[in-house]
Amino acid sequence: MIRFAGSILLICCSGLLGIAAGLDLKTKINHCSRLCSYLECLAAELEYSCAPLEQVAKRLFDQPAFQTFPFAQDCSACRENAPFSLCFRMAAAKNRHIFGEQVFSGLEALSDQLGNFPVETQLAAIAHCKRLTEHFIDVHQNRYEHNIKLYRTLGFLGGTAFAILIW
Repeated sequence: MIRFAGSILLICCSGLLGIAAGLDLKTKINHCSRLCSYLECLAAELEYSCAPLEQVAKRLFDQPAFQTFPFAQDCSACRENAPFSLCFRMAAAKNRHIFGEQVFSGLEALSDQLGNFPVETQLAAIAHCKRLTEHFIDVHQNRYEHNIKLYRTLGFLGGTAFAILIW
């Protein structure tokens, strides 16, 4: 009876391990979709208010949708004497593991544009970064849907094989 219970526990744990491996990608997708919303709001605020980017970032962080978003928190915590482009770059570097390399490179390129060029150029750079992020989401959403089944199946089968071997 103890072997049987141990085998069931082993199979369940390995299946959950497979699911957890797939959830890491889901977390990245969720953070990237929040980044798209953040960039959209940043562009709208920049276009309509033409306020300094530091003030725009603080206003965006005050919105309930972005208060739990680490990137928005890091962007709004800009020091008084540092330019916003530097704060944006530091926030992107700090959250690099959340977004992945492709999205990070887009954010890094965007940080060079923010606050240094006319508003139209900044808006175009924000739109380009948003398109890159949306492309990342589309590609990885399909990958997630396929891989989560694979991870779950491999976890259960691996656990079953191991349970059979130790039986």
